[in-house]
Amino acid sequence: MRPISIVNFERCYLGAIVVGLVNSLLVVPAMLRTPQVAQATATLGTGFLYGSIAIGIAITLLLWYFAARRASVVAKWIIVVFFAFGVLGLVRNAMAGFPAGLSGVLSIVALVLQAVAVYLLFRPDANAWFRGGATDLRGTFE
Repeated sequence: MRPISIVNFERCYLGAIVVGLVNSLLVVPAMLRTPQVAQATATLGTGFLYGSIAIGIAITLLLWYFAARRASVVAKWIIVVFFAFGVLGLVRNAMAGFPAGLSGVLSIVALVLQAVAVYLLFRPDANAWFRGGATDLRGTFE
């Protein structure tokens, strides 16, 4: 039985993955026009860009699986570190001129969903579940 915080973590985290994937696919055409990406795709092909997105999604899904389904404390902390990098990236992007329009909104929505997901990993019922206990938390399990 998984605690409700873990169930809600899963919903928020998977939601953030979907929003991030949609955002990535929306910005690919603009990315292909940048000199760095154009040079890389000239050498490696556009499949490399899509492959990179796919690998990123695969890693994120593995972290979700191990945190939400296997109670892995290591996956929990990797998720926290990745979230911190995401916050730093958002701050950096904001200082350089945050993306306007739908891409900017989707970036913020994904980060907010990730923030809620990370918060849920540290709720008392989730902490007990990661420790392997949680027998005295009536009403907090799905």
